[in-house]
Amino acid sequence: MGCQRQLLGVKWQDHVKNTDIADTTGLPNIGVIITKRRHTLFGHVVRLEATTPAHQALEQIVAMKAGRCPGTNWRRPPGRPRRTWIQQVGEGTPASWRQMWQNAEERGHRGESSQRTNSCLRVMMTMMMIIDIMIIMHRILASIISVLTTHQLNTVGVYSTT
Repeated sequence: MGCQRQLLGVKWQDHVKNTDIADTTGLPNIGVIITKRRHTLFGHVVRLEATTPAHQALEQIVAMKAGRCPGTNWRRPPGRPRRTWIQQVGEGTPASWRQMWQNAEERGHRGESSQRTNSCLRVMMTMMMIIDIMIIMHRILASIISVLTTHQLNTVGVYSTT
């Protein structure tokens, strides 16, 4: 919110509410964006191959959250447990971990992601066309500069063939 206030030139002494600042800028709430990206990453890791270490680690964590013990010789390290990414993913979610896992698996890589892939391909093709056009323009400009330089040198008499 501080950046938005700075963009608008609003000081804290002006006593303008954060909701008014957010309405003025029209930018989404950063907390919502972070939560959405955490859930996106969770779904991505769930849909990875079962042999992938990230998938296996997340599966173990979800199993522990569901109440299964990780092993007989496992002990929690001393001290206060750190606040982990997986705890933040589960915040504010009424669904159980197992339900979140199943939902992410069912979503798969279809629908919105395939549309995103198609739009990414279109953007890449457009970028490649733009790069090709820039290369052609560069060659044309280089040849024009070469002709102009040769013409100027000939008019001065440096490279005249007479």
